[in-house]
Amino acid sequence: YGREGCHILVVYGQRGVGKTTLLKTFTEGRKSHFYTARACSAREQLYQWGCELREQGRDVSLYPDYQELFDGIFTPGQSEKQILVVEEFHHIIKNDDMFLTELIRLLNNRNSLDGGKAMVILCTSASGWVENNMIGKIGNRAMALSGLLKVRELKPEEMHRIFPGFSSEDSSCIYDILGGVPGLWSVFDESLTAKENIIKYILCRESRLFDEITVAVSEELREPAVYYTILSAMARGCCKLNDIYKHTGFSRAKISVYLKNLMELEFVEKVSSGTYQISNSYVKFYFRFLYPHLSMLHCMTPREYYERYMEAFIPYSKGGI
Repeated sequence: YGREGCHILVVYGQRGVGKTTLLKTFTEGRKSHFYTARACSAREQLYQWGCELREQGRDVSLYPDYQELFDGIFTPGQSEKQILVVEEFHHIIKNDDMFLTELIRLLNNRNSLDGGKAMVILCTSASGWVENNMIGKIGNRAMALSGLLKVRELKPEEMHRIFPGFSSEDSSCIYDILGGVPGLWSVFDESLTAKENIIKYILCRESRLFDEITVAVSEELREPAVYYTILSAMARGCCKLNDIYKHTGFSRAKISVYLKNLMELEFVEKVSSGTYQISNSYVKFYFRFLYPHLSMLHCMTPREYYERYMEAFIPYSKGGI
């Protein structure tokens, strides 16, 4: 932000890790515009963005092009650097090559006209796509990027600092379940024990965390039933490609494609040739402790379910599930 000229920064990290909070804090008191990209066609994207700008009093047509959108966002002749934040920008890049081309053209023009008083932050939860596929998708336009910043999971000591009310045992237990994702931490109540939090905020069907994984998969991926099948198999110990093939009956080629998509979401990681494991703590917890016995949650109270299926397997003092 402090550098001369216009810049494009890519900020990425898994869902709930704190990217939006970081960016809102950074832009506080600065001239900024936020847009959250939709999973839709290029034409619909332009329409939705234009609608938001018109609601803010900008003079934009019903179906604008990118030049018109950017003209509506960036005011020329400003003394202060203006910031554009595009969240989940992969939804645009994957469907429309013109977005990045027009953005680079705009910033080059601004560098020439007013010394560059603009900064663009492209933010996404598709970490694996950024690391493995983005450069291939955008080609030479990657040269226009000023940098990439990955927002990583917080460390266990951060949970102790943010939630001092938890005992060290409960804090370790909760971290093992939720990982270093503050968006999930915020659901829990530090006045309750780890056990009571699990019963109240995970096992109750009305709670947000009960559906967190299914919502994430449904929003980001097609054919969720295939992904649930693969993740369930992996949670049961089928971590080699051949073992997943034997359990699911899906072709090895199909499994490889779906594993690649799961790696883009940082749900799964490749540990060696042909061997994978679930890398997301809460995904691992969900498919080990909830998914296999979902029917019983209709028949038992959350407390009965916890005591029957979970209590013996969730250590409080040594960490690790």
